Amino acid sequence: MSEPAGEDAPHIEWDSAEVSDARLRVALGGEIPKHWARRFAEVLQRLGPAGEERWGAVKIAKGEITVADLSEGCETDLRHQLESALLQANADLGAVRDDGARVGGDSPEEQRDGRMTAAFREFAKPS
Repeated sequence: MSEPAGEDAPHIEWDSAEVSDARLRVALGGEIPKHWARRFAEVLQRLGPAGEERWGAVKIAKGEITVADLSEGCETDLRHQLESALLQANADLGAVRDDGARVGGDSPEEQRDGRMTAAFREFAKPS
């Protein structure tokens, strides 16, 4: 399970993952802010077609991520791709929290620094 900076931040509940007919279904946990799914999809698209040949379309609906057309062996790279998009979407929409408070301060620079701090802190969390 990806560990959010706060319990209510969106996160992937990896323990719910299930593959059937080469289609991954995994639940999203936490509170999903308005426009979060759209931002997640935009970030995923910007990350590029890293899995173009190893997995198909990624969709979010009703608190769940689905990924079509999985190829065996893609698991680690797909997880990295989804976690990267999640972290960026959380940071962009202020969903990442630090000790229960919104990351950042009043100025855009403080907000930027807070988002970047939270993103780097995510690297310290166990996989």
